[in-house]
Amino acid sequence: MRRLITKLTPEKVARLKQHQELEVDARRRDDKRAIVRLSREFHALLAKLAGNSALARTMRALYTLTCLIIFLHDAPIATSCRADE
Repeated sequence: MRRLITKLTPEKVARLKQHQELEVDARRRDDKRAIVRLSREFHALLAKLAGNSALARTMRALYTLTCLIIFLHDAPIATSCRADE
């Protein structure tokens, strides 16, 4: 987050706000699949906008494992950070 903050531009802030709006909408519709996908995309977006390619790769690997665990244990409500985080 520190790295991202030092590289923030109005365009990056707009992209983050746009993504957050998509998450709010998915939560409003209680679309659990979209919530999971958007949460993953948000964290990947943070890494990308910060210019941290190693973290972005790690996030992709973790997402794959996280999805597997969620689907194996059928726990779709424990899939993402709270919207206000």
